[in-house]
Amino acid sequence: SADHARGQHRNARRRPVSTGTESMVGELVEVVSAGTSECVVRYGGELWSAQAARPLHTGERARITGINGLTLRVEPQAPSPSPPNSSSE
Repeated sequence: SADHARGQHRNARRRPVSTGTESMVGELVEVVSAGTSECVVRYGGELWSAQAARPLHTGERARITGINGLTLRVEPQAPSPSPPNSSSE
């Protein structure tokens, strides 16, 4: 109905638009060349310069936390929790 369409249009206008580099924050990258605090990561098939608070290793996954110009700020991806030990005591 027309009322339903107007409601959807109104709701769409309230959502912040996330485009360009803003939409990259929170995404995962793969470290392809490691250094001390600077490294090169792959995001969406492209290579980016990145900075991390601690050294990362080649092949490690990291999460984008921010962007400064053409340099990504990344932090290591938190390891997934280990499954509970299912062996009986």
